[in-house]
Amino acid sequence: MYSLNSGKIEKVKNEIIISNGNGKFHLLYTAEKINEEGLLEAFYTSAYPSEKSIKYLLYINKLFNNVRLQRWISRKTEGLKNVKIIRMNLSEIFYQLSNYVQGIINSKSLINILNYLTINIYQIKANRFINNSNAKIYHCRAGYGGKSIKTAQKKGMKVIIDHSAPYPLAYIQLINNQGRYNSEEKVKVPVLWKFVLKDIHNADCVLVNSDFVKKTMIDFGFPENKIKVIYLGIDKDVEKILLNEINKNNSNTIKYLYAGSITKSKGVDNVIRAFTNLGEKNWTLTLAGNISKDMRCIIKKIKDSRIKVLGGILRENLLRIMRYNDVLVFPSLAEGSARVVFEAMAAGMAIITTPQAGSVVENMKHGIIIDPGNEEQLKEAINFFIDNPEKIKEFGENSRITIKENYNSTVYKKKVIELYNSILV
Repeated sequence: MYSLNSGKIEKVKNEIIISNGNGKFHLLYTAEKINEEGLLEAFYTSAYPSEKSIKYLLYINKLFNNVRLQRWISRKTEGLKNVKIIRMNLSEIFYQLSNYVQGIINSKSLINILNYLTINIYQIKANRFINNSNAKIYHCRAGYGGKSIKTAQKKGMKVIIDHSAPYPLAYIQLINNQGRYNSEEKVKVPVLWKFVLKDIHNADCVLVNSDFVKKTMIDFGFPENKIKVIYLGIDKDVEKILLNEINKNNSNTIKYLYAGSITKSKGVDNVIRAFTNLGEKNWTLTLAGNISKDMRCIIKKIKDSRIKVLGGILRENLLRIMRYNDVLVFPSLAEGSARVVFEAMAAGMAIITTPQAGSVVENMKHGIIIDPGNEEQLKEAINFFIDNPEKIKEFGENSRITIKENYNSTVYKKKVIELYNSILV
């Protein structure tokens, strides 16, 4: 599809279909980058703001200043302005309903039904459009392919399934076993993960976002030659905000930040206990993210005034907060490759995280790597930066350089293009 001669790309128009699935997934940014080269035939996604609706949405947002509405508006990007966008609006309705139900009642059977409808409706519509396409590559989010994968392959397309989490059987165990898994152990697979498993095994190539994800797949017997690793890094929006503007803390108080869903699966319960037991030292902790049901009682019991809970905030606000904090604490039990770690590194923060976060953090270069679920190691890492504040600047600068040079949007686009080239050979 491409030949790179003296840095120039010879292009054939409209060869790629990218299917994003529900929500603001990273394939939105992938589609933007591929469209810059004139290669995108169509972008499949759930609900996406139209040119007409965006004006009304912006007006409504001025009146109500609603975070959910702002997130919905942010799905629209100028990089896809002239692209054919296939919207799966009905799928989005069931997706949002499933998220709402999970927040208020504990009914696995109802949630499974809503998840099944969310995915199945998306797959059916995607299959219909794939059947009328002459693209060469179908780049689809895991779980959202279904029959459209076989349809694409029958039409001669190569299918890349984009999977951004540990292998499903590993992921389930990682969450339930404090960040550990055993490939010999039998696991009950929820409906959502069954869709993902099927897509992964039907793909011509599986694109994953970290070496950790690749390892989990190989451990469960998935063929290594079908796996390609490309770290996402940061997108152009983050580059604008973070790589050009860094305002760090100049006080004697060490400012720690946790960012992401406030849930036990990301180790936030251990974070709160670790800080609560630190004693009278100069630190603050900010928790930014939506609070899950399993953490609400724990959050309510926080008495220490040094711990601030922001709840869900817009991404652009989080990025600005990172510029004024010192250390990201992210002891997750299971990630594909946590975007928030890359963003914090770009902001010049030192990092405390686990191997299961799927990051590019190197121990004692960018921060400290701890074992998942190990509260004592977490406490030691927190204390390390209180006792050695000069390391924050050292690790933060190392982090910023690493991201700026190796994990930016240009590098990511180049590697995706190389993958497209290789799969067509």
